[in-house]
Amino acid sequence: MEFLLAAGRRFGRFELVLNGVFGVETGGEQGKDVEAKAFAGWRFNEAIRAGIDGRLQAEIQDEARPSTTPTGRDYDLTAGPVVSWMVTRTFQLQALAGVAQPKKSDKTSPAGVLSASLDF
Repeated sequence: MEFLLAAGRRFGRFELVLNGVFGVETGGEQGKDVEAKAFAGWRFNEAIRAGIDGRLQAEIQDEARPSTTPTGRDYDLTAGPVVSWMVTRTFQLQALAGVAQPKKSDKTSPAGVLSASLDF
């Protein structure tokens, strides 16, 4: 089961967006996680915008995790400059080039993400 908070605000061509999801496992499991995404940027026109984007995913409680001492981080983080193009009213392409901090790792490295989304 997931609970979603989505908020956004435009100030002329400047945009701020914050999305958060809190999830709880069902069916006898007790796992919980949280995901957050934030964007701040400039809208050049109705189809193209650019700015800074960050995404964080973390387990709050994981019943499947063994009782040993965890190694590395408890979260996944990807952040950096991003460009977004609304190809149609419902189809979006997005490219991010920044840094990543993968879960269960102590590494921070360059990252690139290309994503497509469809709203209906």
